This record gives sequence, structure tokens and C-alpha cells, in this order.
Amino acid sequence: MQPQQALVPQPGVSNPPLPLEALSNPAAISWWPPAPGWWILLLLCLLLLAALIYAGWRYIHQQRDRRQAQQLLRQAYLSWQKQRDDQQLLQQCNQILKRYCRQRFPSALALHGEQWLTFLNQSTGQPVFTQPLADALTHGLYCQPQQLPDLDGTALHQSCQRWLRRAAAKHLAEAN
Repeated sequence: MQPQQALVPQPGVSNPPLPLEALSNPAAISWWPPAPGWWILLLLCLLLLAALIYAGWRYIHQQRDRRQAQQLLRQAYLSWQKQRDDQQLLQQCNQILKRYCRQRFPSALALHGEQWLTFLNQSTGQPVFTQPLADALTHGLYCQPQQLPDLDGTALHQSCQRWLRRAAAKHLAEAN
């Protein structure tokens, strides 16, 4: 008998069963540990989340400072409406703006007079304090109340509020 014929089953001859084990399915692929690509994706998502939390915290902190300064300006303006003390309004507005600059523009704290006015007008990209408010801010803080030029307290209040809005927006845009 030749070797090829031994493999071919012959009719009428019973072949004994082969000693094979039963077929088994492979184990299911587990979800843990994930593939390296999933680890990288998780790390990127965590970094993005941390960056968003930090940006949100900074935005809220900056807005809080601006809102606080605006609230102080409103209080100074209401006080001015009752007492009509121009010198006090000038001093309070100047103090509030300097206080706001302490966090956002620390180099501006040493400025006064014309330099302070120039900084205020240049820091927002367009002049906010025009004549006669410019004269009042530069010279009004350092003169006697009777020598103080005529001051429109409403215009000063509005200009200070406008400066706070524009300075906060510009600072936020430059920070990002």
C-alpha cells in the first residue's frame, strides 16, 4: 500500500475516531489594559481639561476684579451725586483705577500726571479720557479744590467705566 492511499478512507472499512480535543473558542479580549493609543488620548483629554479649568479660573478672577472696581466706581459716583465734591470723586476714581492696575498693569503704579493719562489712553487702544477730563485727571488731583477746573462727574464716571471694560478686554486678549 502506498502512503497516499492510506489517507483516503476506504468504503466499508470503519475508521477509529481520532483522539482530538474538542474545539474551544479563544478567550474574549479584555478591555483592560487599554491599547497605548487610548492612553495617549486619555492624557490629551486630561491636559485639555486642565487647560480649560485654568483658563476659566483666570477669566472668572479677572472679571471679579473688574466687577469689584466697577462697583467701587458706582459707589463713588453715588457719593458724588449727594455731596458734589469733585476733588473727592477725582481721588476715588484715581485710586480705583490704580488699584485695578496693581494686578493687570503693575508698571503703571508709579505713573502720575501726564504719564498716567497717557498710559490710561494708550492701554485701551483708543483715548478714553479726553478734554476736559484729561486736565482734571492730570492736574485736578494736585490742586486746591477752588482751583479745580469744572468737572463733569457723570462723564468722569462713564469714562472710568469705559476704561475698565476696554482695559479688561484688551488684557484678556493679550493674555490669550
